Amino acid sequence: MTGSHRLHGEEVTGYEILDARELRAARQRDWLQGHEDCCLVSVTMNIAGPVKSTPLIRDGFRAGMELVDDTLHNLGLPVRRSDQWFAKTGCEGFRLVCGPADEVKRAMIGAEAASSFGRLLDIDVLGPDCVPLSRTGLGLPGRRCLVCGEPAQVCGRSQRHSYEQLRAVTNEIIHTFLSRRSADRVAALACRAMLWEVLVTPKPGLVDRDNRGSHSDMDVFTFAASAAAITPYLRDVYLLGCRHSDRVQLLTALRGAGRLAEEDMNRATGNVNTHKGLIYSLGLLCAASGRCQDLEIPSISTVLEECGTLAAMAMDADFGAQAPSRTTTGQTLYRTRGIGGIRAEAAAGFPSVQQIALPVLTRLLDAGMCANDAGAYTLLALLGRVTDTNMIARGGMESAAAAKAAALSLLPDLNGDLPDLSHLRSLDRQFIRDNLSPGGCADLLAISFFLYHLNKETQTWQT
Repeated sequence: MTGSHRLHGEEVTGYEILDARELRAARQRDWLQGHEDCCLVSVTMNIAGPVKSTPLIRDGFRAGMELVDDTLHNLGLPVRRSDQWFAKTGCEGFRLVCGPADEVKRAMIGAEAASSFGRLLDIDVLGPDCVPLSRTGLGLPGRRCLVCGEPAQVCGRSQRHSYEQLRAVTNEIIHTFLSRRSADRVAALACRAMLWEVLVTPKPGLVDRDNRGSHSDMDVFTFAASAAAITPYLRDVYLLGCRHSDRVQLLTALRGAGRLAEEDMNRATGNVNTHKGLIYSLGLLCAASGRCQDLEIPSISTVLEECGTLAAMAMDADFGAQAPSRTTTGQTLYRTRGIGGIRAEAAAGFPSVQQIALPVLTRLLDAGMCANDAGAYTLLALLGRVTDTNMIARGGMESAAAAKAAALSLLPDLNGDLPDLSHLRSLDRQFIRDNLSPGGCADLLAISFFLYHLNKETQTWQT
């Protein structure tokens, strides 16, 4: 699903295209002048028709330049100068590289061949004489047609395919590539968040690197196996968010995918529930991120707003008046005491994360504190301020309230002095003795890690 606003651009004339080519040739000569030990990588895109630049094409070009830069970095060749331009006649990028032109050309051909998206990139490599190296000159095959796979020159000369066909295929290739790349990155961030959460030590009552907390059936390795097993699901639900414009249809798809993810988790852990809550909450967040992919600047607040909308619809179906009778602790607490747990948190756009955890985590990490300690203090901030249904289920209302008050006493002011971590170890021993485990707060910590890094990555992707 690509927003129509991302497919529109200004048409250009043949004269404007010729002028752009002349300007590019003049730039190429200027960049190579006096650099006998360098070659020039000149990147454009193969875009058929009079519209050469749209928001989608520009995003694709940025991804293409990232591919070029990664390839050059992998070769270990220094880049003396770089620049790129976004004009209505098309996107262009230059990299002046210290290295042999034939080696760079072969590497760039390999980069183009790595995915279907590479077929849209036109990567010329010019030697000091300002002459581009050809594929055939290096004994390599020529380009293939985007539509039928036949030699591109043959189809181009005969005009075998219409502009509409070529435009549709081009847009689909770019959108598919960008969606899959984003899905991989978002799922990797979610996996990192799950692993960082379990590694944070000490965590009162929870599995960490010191002990199993209040759990006899799991350890850090159980959590690592579970995180690996459900990461493909998080990639899939991101793509579901990209694909489904109708939220009702999306939620139906998410329910099915979530049930299958729980089976994957159970197989990996021997039927131990390590991440059921995060399958729900991170699944919603990844799907919401997918739905926001087409926005020019997909901010974290926008992702959380979309997640809240999806979660509210799901909660109404599960907890509303027409919902089927259930016996889960979450549903019982919601109906008897109005405590909605992680579902209510998600439906409200994760206020505990936005107002408590994420500000604390961001302040500490950005100040240079290590991820472990920042995570431990963020969890403590949550423990003292969030009603955790896991704590209630294991110890009852009174015991959970007392544990919450004990955590609050250690960090009464979110911006105040931080207690020594030894106090968290003492709280850990108390929670283990009372068989308490704040699994809900642990999930909120993982979500905070995810959103923190998603925000950082989003800022990077937009530059």
